[in-house]
Amino acid sequence: MNGQRPETRTILDRVIDSIERMLGRKTRLVPAPVRIPARRPYPTRIPSGRRF
Repeated sequence: MNGQRPETRTILDRVIDSIERMLGRKTRLVPAPVRIPARRPYPTRIPSGRRF
């Protein structure tokens, strides 16, 4: 709109949406800081106790 590129926000939203779909809707209830660990090389055990 004001010279800002909505693409940046769209890309982030797409990545978050894809992760949310893999984990389920419960991810939306989790704050953003908890989503960051998901960017790791997908360890078998996640602090949240969820499996990929």
